[in-house]
Amino acid sequence: MNRKEMRRHYEQMQTVKGCFLLTCSRTNERYIGISHDMEKVKDRIFFRLSVGALATIPTLQTTFTRYGEESLYFEVVQVLPKTEDETSIDEDLAILLQLQKENFPDAKEIQV
Repeated sequence: MNRKEMRRHYEQMQTVKGCFLLTCSRTNERYIGISHDMEKVKDRIFFRLSVGALATIPTLQTTFTRYGEESLYFEVVQVLPKTEDETSIDEDLAILLQLQKENFPDAKEIQV
C-alpha cells in the first residue's frame, strides 16, 4: 500500500463506540463509562491505574492499589451501531450512558 492508499484506509476506519462496565470482584464496586474507542479504553484505564493517574476516582485507584489488576473485570455493555453520520456521536454516547446507568444504578461514572 502506498502512502495515499494508507491514508484513505485510515480515514475510512471506524472505531467501536459504546458503554463499558468495570467491576471489582473483591468489593463488588462498579464503574460505568463510555468511549469512542472500545478497543483501547481498557488498556488506557489499566495503564492509568498502574501509574496512579486515576486519582480523580480515588475509590477505584485505592481498589486497584489494594487488590491489583486481577480483581477488576472489564466488559463491554453495549456498542453503538456504526453510522455514516458522526455528528451526533457524543449525544448518542451520552444517551447510551444514561440508559445503562438505569441498568446499573449502583455504578459510579468513570471518564477516561
